[in-house]
Amino acid sequence: MPQIMYAEGGVRGAIAALTGASHYRLIGISLVQNNSIAENSVLLETGFGNNGQSNTGYIVVDRCVIRDTNATHPTKRTIWADSELGNIAVIDSYLSGAKSSTTDAQDILVVRNPGPILIRNNYLEGGAENINFCGSNPGSLAQMPKDITIQRNLVTKPAASLPGGYQFISKSLIEFKCGLRVLVEGNTLQDIGYDNGGTFMRLTVRAECDLFGVNETPWMELSDLTIRYNIMRRAINGFNTFPSDDHGSCAAAWTMHSKRWNIHDNLIYDIDHYCGGGATCGYLWLDAGGSGDTGQCTDPPCGFQDLTFRHNTGGSEITLAVFCIASGNNSNLDYRDNLIVSNSPGFGVVADCGNGQNPFGVPLLNSYFTGPSWTWTFNLLVNSNTDNTAYGSGSLPVGNGNLYPTSITGIFTNAAADDYTIPVSSAAHLSASDGKDLGVDFTALYAAL
Repeated sequence: MPQIMYAEGGVRGAIAALTGASHYRLIGISLVQNNSIAENSVLLETGFGNNGQSNTGYIVVDRCVIRDTNATHPTKRTIWADSELGNIAVIDSYLSGAKSSTTDAQDILVVRNPGPILIRNNYLEGGAENINFCGSNPGSLAQMPKDITIQRNLVTKPAASLPGGYQFISKSLIEFKCGLRVLVEGNTLQDIGYDNGGTFMRLTVRAECDLFGVNETPWMELSDLTIRYNIMRRAINGFNTFPSDDHGSCAAAWTMHSKRWNIHDNLIYDIDHYCGGGATCGYLWLDAGGSGDTGQCTDPPCGFQDLTFRHNTGGSEITLAVFCIASGNNSNLDYRDNLIVSNSPGFGVVADCGNGQNPFGVPLLNSYFTGPSWTWTFNLLVNSNTDNTAYGSGSLPVGNGNLYPTSITGIFTNAAADDYTIPVSSAAHLSASDGKDLGVDFTALYAAL
């Protein structure tokens, strides 16, 4: 492959789209950091970045290798995919080595890009966040990232970070601080070691404030999000979320609240796999409230609206909680047809992970989903911990097809070998509300992969 070796302490890449550059396809190029300065900023940028470039877009990165192979002279980003005209794609490519010991680093960073944006069939290794949307001000609602497809990628971290002795920041595999109309489908997300939570996905809408502490982005939002047919394995935690954000350093003004999240048919296992370093470990889903919030959101527009979990399979090692909610004023939870194995007490439905607060179970759902407006039906939750007195034994919804066995025996084909398919003798066989097996539709999962 033709190769460009590059180093630049500023923000301009080896290949950079300047004002007016559009309709380019980069095919079969190798971009490599050349280790000549302490820390490179970016190897390829498709537009705005911090350079103020305008009217760029319609750029495709196709079958390229973009990497940093040096441990002491890191590169913050392999691709900064901003664009005022949108239409940016990264396909069939290999990105690795983005890292920094002083700030967040990404394989792919998108802040200002109206979309559509396609990230498909890539190998992505490295960075604090391998893929990250926002984290600073997009400039306007019109330029906030939209129409995003992340499909059939292998997203992972360097072996050196799993865990111990890693000098660079490592946070999550995919992170959204904003975005509209998002599809995350058919990806394999694996191996995220301990640092700042170590989550598969961080879905935390963020406000951005100016130098005077005024919220510049009350329109920021993460809505119409679909996460389906993904394999997620070997992490500290699963999902870390905010429904909205008041950004503690801004004047009191919230972002928009998150609406219409649909998480279905995902296979998630080996939560708490890399726990260490004092990290909080072992939750599958954590709603951490808003940044700067004490946990109880008091504004009606600041909770989740229409949050759906269906047909997900969660394997072993969920030791803290299955479903944690730390903010109120949510509406319309549909938790149905899921098959989860947990080693957490109280069947793992708690108000605030790790703090032992009440309410739990049904009282929690009634308190945190206004109305109350929630359904919890046709779920199978395996929990070997039968001593639930401290958490209100029997506090989960009963009836309506819900099953709470205390043993995993007979549920899966071979969970010890990470085979979470369902034998015909399993209690989960044909037990879902739609007549299918509980948990993942494996035929659809394999087709999406």
